[in-house]
Amino acid sequence: MFKNQTQGGKRMNQIIKAAMTVGLILSAVSSAEQAEGSLDRARAEIELAEKAEKESYIQALNHYQKALDMVEKIINDPAKADLAEKIRSGEQKIGPYTYQQLKGEIIPKQKRKAEAESDPLACSFFIISNVYKNPYSISRDSMELALAYFRVGEKEMSKKILPFALNPNNAVAIFYFPAQLHRSDA
Repeated sequence: MFKNQTQGGKRMNQIIKAAMTVGLILSAVSSAEQAEGSLDRARAEIELAEKAEKESYIQALNHYQKALDMVEKIINDPAKADLAEKIRSGEQKIGPYTYQQLKGEIIPKQKRKAEAESDPLACSFFIISNVYKNPYSISRDSMELALAYFRVGEKEMSKKILPFALNPNNAVAIFYFPAQLHRSDA
């Protein structure tokens, strides 16, 4: 009888090991399916963001941010390491973008657009910094903006613009602004 119990115990251990193995396999498949589902939802958020840009940059930013959050959950989940590596390397895209593009280019630019949508000063900076590629033009137009605020009594706004306008690489900015400021007092 004692011998049968030992064999029964071994059999039970084998059944438990087999059940655990099946459970792990199903868990891995389920985890991969969840990761793909999350990636599909992130892609859908990118599509919504691109459509929302026609109406509201703020709304578009929310969609881009949701997509990034979903992707970062995949990247930070050890169970999804294979997909995470493909995302990090750029092999797996989120819609038309790589992870690096989404995080380093698309979202920062979208933030500037969203700020520009809600704040005239931010809008001016956005336009100046995106229209001109020449640093002299950027500094010159930023100084013009600072002067305009100064002339209408908005000295605090003018002070906010000055660091942007007085680019240390631009000698024109250093000499042009004080001359214009002095001229505006006359």
